[in-house]
Amino acid sequence: MPTPIADMVQQMLSAGVPHELIVLAVRTAERSAQPIDETAENRRAWDRERKRESRRVHPIPPDVHPTETVTTISDRAEQERQLFMRGRQLCGASAGGMIANLLRSRGGDVALARAVIELAATKHSPREYIAAATKGAPNGRALPSPHTQEGRRARTSEALGKLREAASSPDDRPPLERLWGDDS
Repeated sequence: MPTPIADMVQQMLSAGVPHELIVLAVRTAERSAQPIDETAENRRAWDRERKRESRRVHPIPPDVHPTETVTTISDRAEQERQLFMRGRQLCGASAGGMIANLLRSRGGDVALARAVIELAATKHSPREYIAAATKGAPNGRALPSPHTQEGRRARTSEALGKLREAASSPDDRPPLERLWGDDS
């Protein structure tokens, strides 16, 4: 069963049309044969316009670090590329999101993020260290979970410290009442 494209090619060959033009005609005919999804096209156009408006309303803010040396965009891009390469080298190929979060948590400062990654390289578990540093835990260490032995120890020592403080106070009430206060 001949198709319209096959008929067109047969007529062009019999007329002596060069092969390059026949290939071009077939590609054009194939492209025009694909149905256009109007709803999808309208959605894409709306999304492009929305993004264009967003860039106009919220332009990228200028750098607010006056002491920082001026770097070109290509230098910054190269530094970020090296940061991501080093992060993936330490944490695996799927660590791109973690490195992006680290960079965001450091205010976009590539040098600070790189310092955290290099420090993580000296740790037993670099991935965990970077995750904790991203969350902003003090000294880049994760806060102890209450469900781990370390967390239970931390809670116990905190409660013992409060008890000692209550026991050493000059109040006449028993230490537990001083610690928790009156319920009356």
